[in-house]
Amino acid sequence: GMSLSDSLKEWLTQYYDFLVAYRRMFTSRNFTNSITSSSHDIAVNSIDTSKLSVIEKSDDFIQSLSLINTKGLNGDEWQDNKLDRNKPDILSNVNLKFDFTPKAVYYATIENPIPQSLEVNSNSVVVPSVDRYAMVYAYK
Repeated sequence: GMSLSDSLKEWLTQYYDFLVAYRRMFTSRNFTNSITSSSHDIAVNSIDTSKLSVIEKSDDFIQSLSLINTKGLNGDEWQDNKLDRNKPDILSNVNLKFDFTPKAVYYATIENPIPQSLEVNSNSVVVPSVDRYAMVYAYK
């Protein structure tokens, strides 16, 4: 019979956890506004091209954050009808502080969709970089 390696089992567990968190982000209707950042200006639950835009949702188990890098964009419309949209400025070392003590925090990006664990210090994490989008999810 076939068996799975330990590394593949770990990967499958992380991938499943990511899918659950991703689904919760889209199905939760509970927008919250508790995340803060000491390193970057953020706009929570709104789009602001002078800041990092963060869409925050929470339920009893997970707080999910969509980090949408709008910093430095030359427009705030989703469509680029003029075909002149620039790439946003890559943001580094984005500090995020939760209003609870997370059991674990992960993030994934479009460029690297494999969830990466973030170290929690004093209810805060540091996302190494945000190119266009990052999803951060914290277990309560």
